This record gives sequence, structure tokens and C-alpha cells, in this order.
Amino acid sequence: MNTLLRRFLVVGLTLFVLAAWQMALHVPESSGEERITTEKEYRAKVVGMQTTSESGYATSHEDGSITGNFNGQDLTGNWTWEGEYYCRTVMLGDRDLGYDCQVVTVSGDKVTFIRNKGEGKRASYRIEGPAEKQITSEKEFRAKVVGKKLITERGAIKIHKDGNMTGTLGNREVSGEWTWEEGYWCRSIALDDRQFPDDCQMVTILGDELTFYRKKGYGDGFVYQIEGSK
Repeated sequence: MNTLLRRFLVVGLTLFVLAAWQMALHVPESSGEERITTEKEYRAKVVGMQTTSESGYATSHEDGSITGNFNGQDLTGNWTWEGEYYCRTVMLGDRDLGYDCQVVTVSGDKVTFIRNKGEGKRASYRIEGPAEKQITSEKEFRAKVVGKKLITERGAIKIHKDGNMTGTLGNREVSGEWTWEEGYWCRSIALDDRQFPDDCQMVTILGDELTFYRKKGYGDGFVYQIEGSK
């Protein structure tokens, strides 16, 4: 093989490899995936939605925080939008996953994050719909919950602005007191003469549904409908 032909083949092979590499880094139009390139579009299509996979779920919140759970470990972190990339810093349990800026694409009800500005691994999730939003401040809790009737199949309760609680559950009279402590609703409650252990609970809201999760979110959840909130 002469030198000119060999050089031609080497150059041709190099161009082919580069083209294949570039195609791997960018989403092909035929894939049906549409790249999100602005924060406005990301907020409209992904923020506030619960995204799920076989191993767990996550949500990017309006305030820039990230919450979720994968393989039984809590996911926490923060996100920003920089240029055309979604950038996040997250912890999975005690493991720091670090800072990374990613390409984001959507296709139907699927969102895909491609690490290292599109050069790394892909992770796809199903967009399930609006996620529960955790109430994290007493001011927000008072605005959205306090003074409203909270209804369940077993009855109804009302959380009063003076720190008291009243209502009826299972034909038994509810009485108790509440405070707000470091992002959690803490209550002391009795049904008739039966006193329950004091507990601090995580509170979330989705539409007109309010959920109280015992043991700061690690226990059972109890759902109430906020009367007249629609």
C-alpha cells in the first residue's frame, strides 16, 4: 500500500471516529428527544415534578433544592441553571456525589440527564406528575393549614393559630397542642383520655391534600383534605 493511500485511509478513519464520538455526545434528531436549553423551559417541564426510575425518585424544587430517595437512601442537594446546562450538587445518604453540569432532554413523559455536559453517562426518569411539596417554615404552615378544616375518612381536625388542636377522629374527641421546630410540625395529642407520644412530623402539600409523616418523615403518612382549598 503506497504512502498516499495509507494517509488517506488514516484521515478517513479518524474523521469517522470523530463523527461517531460527536453523535454519541449529542442527541440525534431521530431519537425524539428534545434538549432543554433554558432555565425557563426546565422549570416549566421538570421542576416540581416527581421523576422516578426503578431504583427511586427525585424532585427538583422551585427554590433550587433537590429531594428524593434511591435504594432506600435519602437524596438531598441543590440545583442551578448555568448557560445551557442543569448543574447540581447532591448527597445520597452520606455519600457526596459532587458537582456536575448536565445536558437535559425530554421525550414524552421521559426526562434524561447526561452527565459531564453531555459527555458522561445517561440517566432517564419517568415524569410522574406534580410532587408533594414539603412545608418547611412556620409562616407557610400558618398560611396554608392553620385555621382550616382538615378532613379524613375518620373525621376532621382543626389546627388553631393559638397553638391548640381540636376535632373528632373515629368518634373520639381530639385535643392537643402544636409548635413549629426546625422545619417540622411538632404536636402533643390525645383522643378522649388516651394520650399519644409527642412527635415531630414532616408536612407536605399537593393540591388540596396535606400529608403528615411521623418521625420527621421516616414514619407512616396520614393524608387530610383541606376543606375549601380548591
